[in-house]
Amino acid sequence: MKFSIVGTLVLVSLAGIVAWGICSVNFYRNDSADTFSQTNRPNVVLVYADDLDIETLEHRFVDSTGQSRAAFPTIMSMAERGLTFTNFHVTTPVCGPSRACLLSGNYAHRNNCRVNDPEVSDACGFSGGYEVFDRDNELGHWMQSAGYQTAYVGKYLHNGFTPKSLKANGWSEIRPQGWNQFFAHLGAKYFGSYWTDFDNFQLLGEGIYRTDLELQHCKTVLNQHFESSHKNDPLFVCWAPIAPHLPGFEQKMVPDRLNDWGNEISIDQFSNFQSEPHIDGSHPAMQLEPLDSEEQKELQQTIIRRARALKVLDENLAELQNEFKRLGQLENTIFVITSDHGFSLGAHRHIGKRLPYQRVTRVPFIVCGPGVAEGTDCKQLLANIDIAPTLVEIAGGSPSVPIDGRSFFPLLSTPDQPLPFERSGILIENWESESTRFEKIPAAYSSIRFPDAVYTEWAGGKREYFDLTKDPDQEVNQYHSLDESQQQNLKAKMQGIRNVARAPFFPNSISIESDQPARYGSLKFSGYAEADQGVDKIEFVVKDRKTKEYFNGESWQKQPASMNANLLIPGGLITRWNFHFQPIVQTLAPPKRNLSFSLVITDTAGQTNWQHDIHKIELDQDEPETWIDFPPKPDIFVTPKVIKGRAIDNHKVTKVMLCILDME
Repeated sequence: MKFSIVGTLVLVSLAGIVAWGICSVNFYRNDSADTFSQTNRPNVVLVYADDLDIETLEHRFVDSTGQSRAAFPTIMSMAERGLTFTNFHVTTPVCGPSRACLLSGNYAHRNNCRVNDPEVSDACGFSGGYEVFDRDNELGHWMQSAGYQTAYVGKYLHNGFTPKSLKANGWSEIRPQGWNQFFAHLGAKYFGSYWTDFDNFQLLGEGIYRTDLELQHCKTVLNQHFESSHKNDPLFVCWAPIAPHLPGFEQKMVPDRLNDWGNEISIDQFSNFQSEPHIDGSHPAMQLEPLDSEEQKELQQTIIRRARALKVLDENLAELQNEFKRLGQLENTIFVITSDHGFSLGAHRHIGKRLPYQRVTRVPFIVCGPGVAEGTDCKQLLANIDIAPTLVEIAGGSPSVPIDGRSFFPLLSTPDQPLPFERSGILIENWESESTRFEKIPAAYSSIRFPDAVYTEWAGGKREYFDLTKDPDQEVNQYHSLDESQQQNLKAKMQGIRNVARAPFFPNSISIESDQPARYGSLKFSGYAEADQGVDKIEFVVKDRKTKEYFNGESWQKQPASMNANLLIPGGLITRWNFHFQPIVQTLAPPKRNLSFSLVITDTAGQTNWQHDIHKIELDQDEPETWIDFPPKPDIFVTPKVIKGRAIDNHKVTKVMLCILDME
């Protein structure tokens, strides 16, 4: 049974922001002129794994008979009888934001789910979590509008997924309306976690394994649907298991039946990255120390634990297919297998996610079912933001709002054809810090993924370019070998993909350091800034709120003045910045007593945004106060010196005395 498209895909330019598809689709069987009706359009099952890397999924081992076998036969058999996309990437490689990108069809900078939890320090002050996600414009709603019954089972978005944070009285008040049935499994444990269907809120019972319970919830969805009055409606199920996400090294990860499975599994991603020196001139993520022997042993155990968790999912997926078969629906169901991001298992000396490298951003993407090409690959460059518009087009509908993603529906039946839309590259972004091997790495960046190359601007100032045809493991940073025109072209392409017209802004992440806070001896400011058009400059405005004077870097003046902060990535979409405020201490003038510090950011298109009064100094002490400005160290009697200082008081200072004591 096959189907093909008859209809049109109209591309509309919206003020230069994005182009989006309005789909008019009819489904035809190859052997019949009759269209799919409302009752026989394909069911769709999206299996959305957690932290699943391609190397683990495709692992093979030699059995006792000497034959090479797939470690995960259910998923790999789906690949053999379906279509595998080999250049498929996520646009923000961390759990919550990646899920928001898939469900919304938008980049994280547009849907605002930049981080898992904005309350933790790793978020660097950026927004994210369930509270900012637009639950009224996402995949579930669009499938419903196309006539599908919808169900979500498993892990949803991070942070804020509680009644308290949403100012709700109970779970039923925050139920995502795009899903007719919703079974949310909460937390990051395989045993002892919670789940809710909004009528119930329950702790997993003793010995109940989370992935097994998710399978039972999927079966419940199927049986309730095909026994209901909506049984003739097609069904869309999104199953988001936690496997093979790590719950913590000490916590149990698999049921007892898998305790002895997979001991022979071994994945070596780190050997190429063990020799010194490592990549010169690159980000600190490239400068981690080699894995020592103990770390390698622990990594091997991590690989096996993850594989065992994936094995349970593989077995349960076979049971789910059998349930569709029992209900007579298997031949009319499309299965899609993918992950929220990959996972580095020692590549670049890194264990984890978030970084803009192949093993993190590239994810499995397998599709099988009616109308899908069988036993072949598609090499086109695609992303998780393309999943929602593609599934909605299968359903015969269209997203209700403009989105960044594009439907690649024609590739399902004819994978060797060109992309059905224009695309210069995929934007990959991250705002969070990355913790790996007991180190915290600053990991905010903007990256553009081409079909065979990657360019990255790290917010901390580094730039990287990798030619994947010559360097698939991204070992040699070639950015500094590019000429200036090539470098500028890469920056222009990155800004072109993120061509949004919003004002630039500062996240809530400004750091202030001072050697003498009350006396403002020296203040060091630092933080992040973001601009869709690229950050052109950041200015500091320092004002004496009593005298109405401004500091210009050298003196105080009545006219407004500002000083430029240092940008680590000038023109970058995300950049770190810093500014050092050093007051005048070599004069006898009294120090300023009531200062305010404000920031103004300007993007490359000339848009500005203020952040007023990020810091204030108010010196209204009751008693006189004195201190020495020069010399800065106490060894004042090594040679004769001039001693300079300041004194302040609420009233006029009439006399300052220097008392010298021999403490011995």
